[in-house]
Amino acid sequence: MPEAHVGVVTGAASGIGKASALRLAADGLIVGLLDRDGTGVDATIREIATSGGHGLPLVADLSDSDAVTEAIRTAAGAGALRVVVNAAGVFSSGSIADLDEREWQRVMDINLTAAYRVCRAAIPLMAHGRHGAVINISSMSGRTKSVKGSVAYVASNGGLIAFTQTLAAQCGPDGIRVNCIAPGPVRTPMTEAHDLLDAKTISAIPLERYAEPSEIAEVVAFLASDASSYVTGETINVNGGMFTI
Repeated sequence: MPEAHVGVVTGAASGIGKASALRLAADGLIVGLLDRDGTGVDATIREIATSGGHGLPLVADLSDSDAVTEAIRTAAGAGALRVVVNAAGVFSSGSIADLDEREWQRVMDINLTAAYRVCRAAIPLMAHGRHGAVINISSMSGRTKSVKGSVAYVASNGGLIAFTQTLAAQCGPDGIRVNCIAPGPVRTPMTEAHDLLDAKTISAIPLERYAEPSEIAEVVAFLASDASSYVTGETINVNGGMFTI
């Protein structure tokens, strides 16, 4: 019997992470849901099961290196680790005068350092199989200025894009592709909680609407599949055409 293929998605309790987990499960992967929100993880797993898929709860704090490593090992125990999606993220706003070091560290820890922790644990396991795909979820703010995001938020997303490019170069010889997605405004609990979806924002989007998490998940599925077998080191803008204005 062929070995099962496993994917791990961070931030899988809600938003883009949840949508990505559902989409990868629909493609037949056993999906490990790595998030500290156990209730949200359980809810996503129930949705996966309802559709006939298989989810694996990996409840852990992404700021805890040991917990992340153990979660990745648990996922790899379910089959061949093939896909990692770093979708966890937090938002921060305000001027640099209002940004204390504690907030800077909080944003960097989840938006950038967590991806490092996950990849550090996962890459050796994926390299052993000489096949894999890492997809990092950044933001269009990592490629341009942000009106609403703090310098910490923007720097963390820009850092994730640079992290993607260098990791792709390092991992290519091992058959591992590493890519990034830079979404524009997406309707998620995070964007709604921070009032980031408003008429002014819509006016800057040629498609005149926000993205839904499922639309980002479709790009995740493409980058995780063999359809993108010669794509690595790239950052794909998914922003409704905002960079065309």
